Amino acid sequence: MIIIHKIEDFLFNLFPKAKVGDKDHAQLKEEIANYYSFGPYKPKVEIENDLIFIEIDTSAISNQKMEFDIVVRYCESGKFKKAKPILEKLITKNPTVSEYHRILGQIYSEEGSQEEAINHLIDSLRWDPKNTHALTMMGNIFGKYKNDFVTANSYYEHVLDVKPDDHIAMNNIGANLIQLGQVKEAERYFEKALSINNTYPNTLYALGMVNDIKGDYLTAFDFAIRALKICEPGNPIYSNAFELVSQVSFKAIKSIDPMEMFNQYSQILAEASGKVIDIVEDDTVPTPAKLEIAENYGRDKHVIRYKRDRVAGAHLMMHELVHLDLTVRCRNKTANFLFVTTKEHKELFIRDNEAIIQRLNREGLDDKSISEYITALFSGINSQIYNTPVDLFIEDFLFNSYPK
Repeated sequence: MIIIHKIEDFLFNLFPKAKVGDKDHAQLKEEIANYYSFGPYKPKVEIENDLIFIEIDTSAISNQKMEFDIVVRYCESGKFKKAKPILEKLITKNPTVSEYHRILGQIYSEEGSQEEAINHLIDSLRWDPKNTHALTMMGNIFGKYKNDFVTANSYYEHVLDVKPDDHIAMNNIGANLIQLGQVKEAERYFEKALSINNTYPNTLYALGMVNDIKGDYLTAFDFAIRALKICEPGNPIYSNAFELVSQVSFKAIKSIDPMEMFNQYSQILAEASGKVIDIVEDDTVPTPAKLEIAENYGRDKHVIRYKRDRVAGAHLMMHELVHLDLTVRCRNKTANFLFVTTKEHKELFIRDNEAIIQRLNREGLDDKSISEYITALFSGINSQIYNTPVDLFIEDFLFNSYPK
């Protein structure tokens, strides 16, 4: 086995006892030789230009793949206590395998022992400085548990040196830059990560956060929704994205002047229908907004009644205007119909639900309560039968014609 390290500041992070200013790197060679010694086997250490080569005789080391596969299966199922002693045994037999140390470091991190995790991850990187999993984990620990974002980024940057298309490392660098308040620079890394993998929910959520900070709430909303669509509900990103969607929705509503588009649309419909449209605040209406078409009420004007202080009330008022728009268009084509129910329809409904009425009677409800219940059920079902299909077309129209 030949291990190659580049002689740079990062190498002295792995072997801190060696001095950076050591002219012929004698101390560095000694520390490396001591570390890579295994039983009777001493490594051959040579320096050529800015590279240091460590040659180790591993011919006497047995194949331990079967035991390692067992460790991996235990870790995948969260059985760290069972995996740990097997790993420690493997490392005792053969400390040259970087992944042994990396997985042991991951176990300690999962158990909350971050210092132990760091020690084992450094061992992992000493045997393989290009182990991107170990580099990423080191960055995560320094960023998440130590708030040392400068050190964290040094590990992430090494991941990108080894693997320039590692979108997870790019995402993590962006997350650290956000913590440092460097939003613009963070966005650059998130966009790079997105260009490599546009279905990684962490990056989508991160870009939602960035645009929220920038005040572009509609773009933030879009990224957060995209993250939600590809996340499982148990994923922490799911709950974070859901919270972001809620927050930026309210911010977007406050940043938009809804009456500007409402007034413009209502003027168009007033001309098309030949009747003005009154807007009346009315907290007695059963829904946040309600349209009363002039002809249906024997009036000379249309009326939209709305409840005050309702979130996104303008959207619901716009929705009612589209009802009027469709009505006017259909009348111009003599294709408009008025849906009505008669006394006979209600009587038929009551007879059809006689068994329910009798059961409510047996349960002690008085005739007045039962009558109100059946009437509400009759009216509600009729309203849904009429409104649900047309509402789908209305929302599609609004989505495409009035994005805000």
